[in-house]
Amino acid sequence: MLVSYGFSLVGMREVAKAQSAKECNAIYSLHVSARLILAVLGGCIGVIATLCSPTLSERPLIGILATLLGIVSAMNLGWLFQGRQRFRTPIM
Repeated sequence: MLVSYGFSLVGMREVAKAQSAKECNAIYSLHVSARLILAVLGGCIGVIATLCSPTLSERPLIGILATLLGIVSAMNLGWLFQGRQRFRTPIM
């Protein structure tokens, strides 16, 4: 939820305004680094919340898999391809 709050839109806009491949690479690196930091933080919070929840602590695999699903969806590169206007690349 944190990643989709603003990273995708801002990243797409920045990539669309980029003038060179070097600038696109710098934007990509910055965004992926920020997402990885949030993924580690979110993973820790998800595991702690799963273990502290009375309902989820009975079957912790459900909470951990839900957390992993959020992390995987946060790493979606659709914003990069949309910003570069290469819509066919992720479809292939």
